[in-house]
Amino acid sequence: MSLSKDELVKLILNNSHIKTAEDIQNTLKDLFGGLL
Repeated sequence: MSLSKDELVKLILNNSHIKTAEDIQNTLKDLFGGLL
């Protein structure tokens, strides 16, 4: 799965569960299988 930066931002902003920077980090880890 390859997302552009803009697509990633939209995905994050559209996720109602995300409230903090930590939530964003956790979402990125989920998206990339914890590779970050």
